[in-house]
Amino acid sequence: DRRNPFKMKVGFLESKKALTLVKVIKYLREATFLSLTPFTGRMHQIRVHLNFLGYPIVGDKKYGISDGYSELLLHAKKLGLYHPRSGKFLEFESPLPERFLNFLKERCTT
Repeated sequence: DRRNPFKMKVGFLESKKALTLVKVIKYLREATFLSLTPFTGRMHQIRVHLNFLGYPIVGDKKYGISDGYSELLLHAKKLGLYHPRSGKFLEFESPLPERFLNFLKERCTT
């Protein structure tokens, strides 16, 4: 973003390539659960892409909507990488944090 060099934007001709696969897991009353697979690693890539697609991340004061939340409701459920020395592929999984569960109880149940 030329007006704010610390804020990224979606561009088409002049931009570096960035690709994120977005799948809808579940539509809720005030939110949508998404599965995201970034194929590139650009700064703020997921945040920028979701805002562009109309799915701003709750708690994202820079690209989305803060909506009264001080933390991003963005969570890496599973990460995978190749170990730099052994070359072995490693995977790590993490359950949803308490703040996600609280959001669901407060805002997404009928």
